[in-house]
Amino acid sequence: MLAQLRERARKFNRTRRGAETLLKHLAIAEIDGVDAAALAAVRRKIGEVVTKRLDDETARKTERSIRTTPFTITPALADELRSMIERIKSGEEKTIPFEVVRHEMLDDMAAELRKLARTYGRTGRGATHLLEYLAMAENEGANALVLSKIRRELGQRVMKRQTA
Repeated sequence: MLAQLRERARKFNRTRRGAETLLKHLAIAEIDGVDAAALAAVRRKIGEVVTKRLDDETARKTERSIRTTPFTITPALADELRSMIERIKSGEEKTIPFEVVRHEMLDDMAAELRKLARTYGRTGRGATHLLEYLAMAENEGANALVLSKIRRELGQRVMKRQTA
């Protein structure tokens, strides 16, 4: 089963059918108790494929919209930035540590994924987008237990629909 999952992840092509099938098989493997590390490797591979495709799409869009003029800052904005830096260095303004901001972002990401998974109705692009978002969240370092629970619930819903 793990070899089949690896092969499906390698051939994943972002189609609706491919995403639904991959979601279903990942959930089944997780429910059947397949080695968690091996499943994580498969999900990482899906994440790499998704990220590469998204990066390629972004690069193509960016190439079309590159400015010919260099980025400049007005003197007023430069003064404002300097004063902000001085206030932060002197301790007048408190800063929020990066780890706190990142942790809150990952919690928000997991909450939005949970909401998306609840409203998932097997629409044309729904499975593809959901699978991409789950892969990106895992690559970013979102809570693995929350993501696992979301995948398990999705898998159970997909399996119920197929048996009905």
